[in-house]
Amino acid sequence: MPPSFFKRFRKSEPDLLALPPQIRDVVAEVLDVFMAESLVIINIDQHSATMLIDAASHLNPTRFTGPKGRPLSVIPIDDPRARPTLHPDHGWMIPLSPPVVEELVDNGLEPGEKELESINVAFIVDAL
Repeated sequence: MPPSFFKRFRKSEPDLLALPPQIRDVVAEVLDVFMAESLVIINIDQHSATMLIDAASHLNPTRFTGPKGRPLSVIPIDDPRARPTLHPDHGWMIPLSPPVVEELVDNGLEPGEKELESINVAFIVDAL
């Protein structure tokens, strides 16, 4: 039997991000996520940025919670087409696909502003 219309249509779409059953939790001093057009902008403190780089380099799913707003989870995934997702129950989910991991690990996240080339995400890292 041929694949259904919906399966053929969705074939080119990346899989939706899902929160894994095991996830490391990090409490961030500063965490605010907002959008400017199609760009997801993450304002985070320097210590949490270091933890995010660690999560990327070790492919550890990690959830960051801050003093206000929604949590941010970084999720390892193989599909480089995956994009940031705002889940109604779990907050922001950012894919750690191979190109994103490579860019984060190679360049790091120093205090200041950094827009990633591999995905529609930018960081503002606050030096505390």
